Amino acid sequence: MTKTNKKPILKRLFLLSFVLFFLLIGKISQADTSFSFSVPEGQGSNHNEFYHGRCVRVDVMLDTDGHATGGADLEINYDNSRIQIVNSDCSTPATTIYPGTQYDNYPNNHVTSNKITLGAYDNPGNSYTGSGRFAYFYFTVLDGAGDYDLDFEFTPGNTTDTNLAESGSGNDILQHADSYTLHFADDDDTPYVTNENPAGGDSNVPVIANIQHRLNDDDAGVNFSTLTESLTGANWGTTNYTAGSPQVSHSCHTTNANRVPYCDVTINPTNNLYYCENYTVNLSFSDLGNPIVHSLNNYNYTFSTEPDNDPVEIYNQNPNNGATGISSDSNISLNLRDLANPGGYPGTGVNISTLTITVSAPGWGSQTYTVASPELTVTPLNTNDYGNVYDYSIVIDPANDFPENTLVTVTVDVDDYGCPSVNHQHLTYSFTTADTQGPVCTLFTPTPGVVNVGTADNITFHCTDSGVGVNINTVTAQVDGIIYTATGANQFTYSGTPADYFITVDPVSNFALDHAWEVVVNARDFSNNAANQVAFGLASGVNGSCPDCEACPVCETCEETSCDCEEKTKTVTKYKDCTIINQITKKEGLDKWLPAKSKISNSQLSYISLNEINDINIHKLDKLKTNSLSTAIVGGEKQVLVTVSSDKVIFEGTALPNTQITLMIESTPIIVTGLSDNNGYWRIEMANIFTNGMHKVSAVTLSEDNYIVKTKELAKFRVLRFRYGWWCWLLLLIMLLLALNFYRKYKRFQKKYCQLKPKDRECDKIKK
Repeated sequence: MTKTNKKPILKRLFLLSFVLFFLLIGKISQADTSFSFSVPEGQGSNHNEFYHGRCVRVDVMLDTDGHATGGADLEINYDNSRIQIVNSDCSTPATTIYPGTQYDNYPNNHVTSNKITLGAYDNPGNSYTGSGRFAYFYFTVLDGAGDYDLDFEFTPGNTTDTNLAESGSGNDILQHADSYTLHFADDDDTPYVTNENPAGGDSNVPVIANIQHRLNDDDAGVNFSTLTESLTGANWGTTNYTAGSPQVSHSCHTTNANRVPYCDVTINPTNNLYYCENYTVNLSFSDLGNPIVHSLNNYNYTFSTEPDNDPVEIYNQNPNNGATGISSDSNISLNLRDLANPGGYPGTGVNISTLTITVSAPGWGSQTYTVASPELTVTPLNTNDYGNVYDYSIVIDPANDFPENTLVTVTVDVDDYGCPSVNHQHLTYSFTTADTQGPVCTLFTPTPGVVNVGTADNITFHCTDSGVGVNINTVTAQVDGIIYTATGANQFTYSGTPADYFITVDPVSNFALDHAWEVVVNARDFSNNAANQVAFGLASGVNGSCPDCEACPVCETCEETSCDCEEKTKTVTKYKDCTIINQITKKEGLDKWLPAKSKISNSQLSYISLNEINDINIHKLDKLKTNSLSTAIVGGEKQVLVTVSSDKVIFEGTALPNTQITLMIESTPIIVTGLSDNNGYWRIEMANIFTNGMHKVSAVTLSEDNYIVKTKELAKFRVLRFRYGWWCWLLLLIMLLLALNFYRKYKRFQKKYCQLKPKDRECDKIKK
């Protein structure tokens, strides 16, 4: 058997297969020059369906297959019984179509009753290579009778119909001009609704919700202008809307075929919906069908809104919860509002008739306030969309101040209107009052001002404090010049608590008969608030012979007076300083100038400003226009410093802490009073209304009934001021007139002299 060599045969077969493969690939990938139609937004399931009456855009596409071309011609035949060529407004008949931009020139652009023509060419030296839209045009569909073909008038190689000219040679190189089949149909469906929000059957819909849905039509499209809609609820009533209502907004999707496949609609009601309400949405609209318009009539669905299950909120409490240091006379204010949580929009409203506020404090009691209470003020702030107030401001002005340093408790109860049932709010909070008032010392025995005190009697009194309590270590009782304290050399005894101490002063020695003395009591609480100083006079009986006698009247004639008491004689020398009284007594009485007790506050203890002295309003006095100063202490003991300026005089010195200072300034005379501070320093400032010369400052000690019982000279000061009188101004005017007269005479002399000696050098200077 002869052996055959198969390798050369297999090799040849492999090479032949390889060549055939690449020839086939090249054939498959090769493209032809062509014109074609593109209708990008067809309708219906096959995407080339268009409904009777629709406006359709057609794109004419050109592919040069890589060839350089210098121009092209287009001819399209159409049946004017089935389509009408229109402009882009889809209504006016067209006489031209819309060219592309591939070529420099587009002449011969015409639309006739049955043909579309368009020519294009490049300027010399230019050419076009590529693919894209060569032109486009619009037509309206005139029937729904089925298929319709778009055709080019085309013969390969013919340059008088649709063709493509090669650049340079001008040969027609167009290989294809493909037709396109459209399907025309009548709209035979009914529009419908989707995307409801709230959806049919939804519950707990927020009352601030909008009503949303989509109007659909799969064929010709939605005619949005035909929309009518209503929203109905038992409490809401019925609200009607149309496509043009301001509460209705919409967004419609429109194709190039002027078809509206759907419209998204939103209804934003003018008012919020009612809580716990069942609502029905009813709507009707039509499509754009031709020749028959289809309508969806009375389409409806229902939903229900949320309940109001949030209680009234209490906010802006003043004083707020846990606050301290609150003034005892403060009002209580708060706000009430009914809001959805979450959301923050109005609820059904606050039922203000259910409001009760109970305020209680130890030692003050408990008080319940309602809208009928005169101490409670109600102010409406905001109203919800159906007329109920959902936000109130509340202010309580208690008839009585709270105790100091006391926990005050506030309890608020209130309902809303709620649904399906009311919601109750119960809130308790508290604050603590401040301690700003000092202790009070009262119930003195012997009674202040009596004149029959026993020589061995004790002085007793109570010091109470409604705040933090009396600091017993700050209590001082000065009796007949001796100071008694809880600890120290001279002690008083006490019992009770810081809220109420009973204090007894047992003098270190018995009082003398026929003797008058002063009692001065000061105290502070644990907050360092000072009590108003208590100062009064007492006197012991005379020889014990007339313990029940009435005091003899004050002598007005400055002479000794004798009185009989149960056939016993008692001689009392009690008189005023008549010289002083005659000079300072006014019709208002001495009490105006010498108050027994000062009411100046602690903050003013070291600076006392006078408004009126002996009926003279010092603020109305003209300030002296001089800088003369005089600061001096002349003679006397250095217990007071006097500073004198042109417009004021300042007196200052030291005394017992928190004691009354009374000064008499002569020669006017003037009486002024003030208080020393905690360190005993005092300062009195007044307008300088004194005349030039020396003046005397004396301390004055007053009895309980405001009679001067003792004066003591402290210092002298001098006032030196120069005052310009009217005669000064007259003298100055006369001097000015004399100087003016002399100057005029001198000028006249110069003039006459220069007339006599015109060549004098001095005259030349004068002329110049």
